[in-house]
Formats: sequence, C-alpha cells, structure tokens
Amino acid sequence: MPTTAAGQLAKEFESIAVMACSAAKLQSILHGIPLFPDELLTKLLHLSLGVLVTPVNAVSNLRRSILRGCERLSVPVISVGNLTYGGSGKSPFCRWLARRCIEMGFKVGIVLPSYSPVSAHHAASLTEDELLEHSQYLPHVPVAMGRRREVAARRLIERDGCDLVVLDDGFQYRLLHRDLDIVLVDGLHAPHIFCPMLREPLKALRRANIVCLTKVNAARAFMGDEHLGEFENTLRKASGISELVKVDYIPIDLFQIITGELLQQEQLAGVKAIGVVGTAEPYSFFYTARRLGINLIKLFVFEDHHSYSSEEVSFFCEAMRRYGAEVLITTLKDAMRLRSSILNLTECYKRFNSWYAVRIDVRIIDGVEVLEGALNRVMKIGMAKRC
Repeated sequence: MPTTAAGQLAKEFESIAVMACSAAKLQSILHGIPLFPDELLTKLLHLSLGVLVTPVNAVSNLRRSILRGCERLSVPVISVGNLTYGGSGKSPFCRWLARRCIEMGFKVGIVLPSYSPVSAHHAASLTEDELLEHSQYLPHVPVAMGRRREVAARRLIERDGCDLVVLDDGFQYRLLHRDLDIVLVDGLHAPHIFCPMLREPLKALRRANIVCLTKVNAARAFMGDEHLGEFENTLRKASGISELVKVDYIPIDLFQIITGELLQQEQLAGVKAIGVVGTAEPYSFFYTARRLGINLIKLFVFEDHHSYSSEEVSFFCEAMRRYGAEVLITTLKDAMRLRSSILNLTECYKRFNSWYAVRIDVRIIDGVEVLEGALNRVMKIGMAKRC
C-alpha cells in the first residue's frame, strides 16, 4: 500500500485528471498504475487484458528472434529502449546521451522509428512530434526516421558525417547491431508477468548492457520508498545486473508554444493553470507541475501521440475561461502537435500567449560511473572502427 503522503498525492491527481477520450481511458487501464492496490476491479481488468495480449507479444518476439542479417555499421551504435509501450522517458534520455557523446568528441545522429500503418503520412505522424521535439532541444543534431533503422542510420553517416548513432526506441529492433544497449524502466510501473503494456517479459533485460530505473522521485512521491526498493530488487534479479542507474527528469524552463520565448521555471510559481497531456504516462507530468509550484486546477489527459483538433484547441481556451486559469501548460511533445493546430486557425495568436510547454532534462541520481564507463568503451570501439 502507498504511504499516506503518496496516497494523498494520488488522490489529488485523480481529483483533477479528466480522461478526455475513450482511448485515454483504455490506456489508463492497460497501464494499470497501482496507486490503489485495493481496487480489485482495476487489477482484474489489467490481468485479463494481459492474458489476452501475452500470446500476441509472444508471437511478435518469436518473429524478432528468428530474424537474420543483423547489420553492423561503420560507426558505433547505442540503443535506448524499454520493455513497455511508451512512457519511460526515452526521448529526453536520448538527448542527454547525445549531448554527452558530443562532449566526448562524437558527431552524433539520432534515429527514430517510423511505424508503417496505412500510409507514409500516417506512419510519419506517429513520431513526427518526437522528431520536432529533438530538433527543438538539439537543433544541430541530425535526426532520421525510418522503418528500417539501418537504412536511416546509413543516411546519417553518409549525408551528415555522423560517427555515432543513437537509436531512440531500439531495444526490440534486431536487424541492426548495437555496441551498447540501454534499457529504461519506468519507476511508476512495476510490471507483472501478464502486464498488457509489456512488449517482452522481464527476463529480456538480460540482453541489456545497462538498466536505468527512471522517474525515481515521482515514483517515490506516488508510491513510497518501500515500492521503489522492491522494484529495484525485482529488476536486479530479472536483469542479472547488480548496479542499476537511477534517473530523474527535472524541469529546466518553459517554452511559449507560439513565439518560442523561454521563461524561467519559477516565473509560473503559484499561477492557476490547466494542463494538457497526451503521453503514455501522465502522472510524472502532474508531479513536474507540482515541482514547479504551478497551481494545476484541471488536467486533461489524452492518449499517447494524440493529434489535437482545432475544436479541442477552442475547448482548451474555453476551459481556461471557465476555470479561471491564467495559463495552459503541456509537455513539449504535445506542444508540437498543439502548435500545428493553432497555426491552422484564423484566430489571433495573442490568444495563445499564455500557453507554455515544460522543457525537461535528465539528472542521473545514481550510477553515473556505470554510464561513463560504458561510453568510454564505446569511444574505444569508435576509434577502432576509424582505423
């Protein structure tokens, strides 16, 4: 059971969170965030869905495991991935990693997956917000998207002269050899054997070189120290890795959606705000808003990668008026999609001058020497490949 303080925080989230569409409601059930373990119905739904999803994942993993032709590139490749469908903080960690590798002298490129549904346009839209997000933080780092990651990586090497490639969401991709496999595990979600959000079972962590437990402070606030300690032990046993890297995501500033103006984070302390979030896991965004001292009075939760319509943009304007909010805050990933909808409107952009995205960065709480040691080994591999 959560501690009293953690339980109060969870209830505060529930009191202001609005699941804004049926997909978001389903997503919350799939994630099965165990804030209140005594809610038997939620646990049974989560388990039932997991039993249905597990055979599908097993077939997918079997197909991946028999794939042949693992390509080796002429430069080192680092993969940042996870075991679940979204929500662990891969993109900000990839940017932290890219900056660190640039400091070490590498010319870094980032490869994003492009899933292949109905059309090329739709396939791009699933990760377009992350591409724009990377470009906003790291404008001088080339980014390529592709269903075939090795093709996209070769493009970065040949076109942009990159001598190190970072795969954003690459752990399940078996066609490209990587020199370092880093797997992130969200501290808010302790997966069980039938968790429907698991792409692979926990034992797959044994393929990883480094396991990072992310959102550590949010997990501690929502779930308590006991939960975090038990989760760490579970990960050590599953991965065979004794030293976990612990990661937190901290707010650094606020980005005005239309003008791009940057505000210091303390400038919105105490301000009444509504929040909009379309990520796989909204709890950490709520926690971040609290850390900023923002008075969040209503939080509208959408499914991951939600494309906001002009009608929804107008609804948010009305919600600000109705609840007496001075600002709207969102994630930078959501801001990329909101901005494109706003720019399609004929309304005066001044109406959106109080819409801000929270920009976050990675802070390594524990295990920085593990990461540094691995990156030094990658540097040696890069030097050997150049010779």
